[in-house]
Amino acid sequence: MNSPERLNPHSTPTQSSSSSHEQECAVFQSQMAARIAAGEDLQTDAHLKDCARCQALLAELEAIAQAARLLLPIEEEPDDNLWQKIEQAITSERP
Repeated sequence: MNSPERLNPHSTPTQSSSSSHEQECAVFQSQMAARIAAGEDLQTDAHLKDCARCQALLAELEAIAQAARLLLPIEEEPDDNLWQKIEQAITSERP
């Protein structure tokens, strides 16, 4: 079977490996959100270790996430007696 380089006389090994790398980037980036949401540590990913573009993208996303955490208030669990307090407030407002 002919390799892609033989089928396309204008293709060079560099172009082929570049195309392969771009495909790896596309796959990595398409899975990135789901993997982060699942709590996976992407720093151990083989592609990320060798790809400066994906490293930069991940760093930018982490910076955005950190900034968003600073903007949003920390959610607190409601007081255990919340419903009791609501009922008391409603009862005390009745004529």
